[in-house]
Amino acid sequence: MPFGGYGPDPDGTPGLLERATAAEIRGYYDQVLNQTFLPSGRVRFLGGVDYLGDGRLRGIVSGKERIIRFKTLVDTTYLEGSIPATSPPPFDVAPGARCVPLGELVHLKEPNDGYTVIGAGKTGQDACIWLLNAGVSADAIQWVRPREPWLLPRYGAQPGPGLPSTLELASRALEAAAGDQPGRQARPRQTDRAGPDHL
Repeated sequence: MPFGGYGPDPDGTPGLLERATAAEIRGYYDQVLNQTFLPSGRVRFLGGVDYLGDGRLRGIVSGKERIIRFKTLVDTTYLEGSIPATSPPPFDVAPGARCVPLGELVHLKEPNDGYTVIGAGKTGQDACIWLLNAGVSADAIQWVRPREPWLLPRYGAQPGPGLPSTLELASRALEAAAGDQPGRQARPRQTDRAGPDHL
């Protein structure tokens, strides 16, 4: 089941291919679970529960606990990210300071003296862009982020017909990380695809 297609990006960005919709992604995982994992007889799906350790599960809605037996436990929770909208900030917030996740910006009722955005990921970038588009002066925005974050431009990571440029980007990124060619920028060759000005 492919994600998206190889048609043009519906947003109209030249050189970019369409992305999978949320429904397509959910459908993919539903298909893998129900057509591959469960029929194998080696996988049992236990949804709507929290794993407490030592084979103990607790229902998210019911709160009831039960114990399961298994031969091998594969713990992938270390891969889980922290979502600002559902997690407390991993730092102290000074009394009187307001700390909100990105989604709360649209509910602000009055301007602030300034804004501090924490994090260099897509959410942090989205926050800065949203504030600028809302008319906030760049001088009123502080952005706290690592000095040199690694970003992969979407125009260089395309599936299907764009696979050669995707592989080239990966190769150059690995070369730069390994220090094989000091000073060389990890970015794909410029073609008729969208360029850095689209980032």
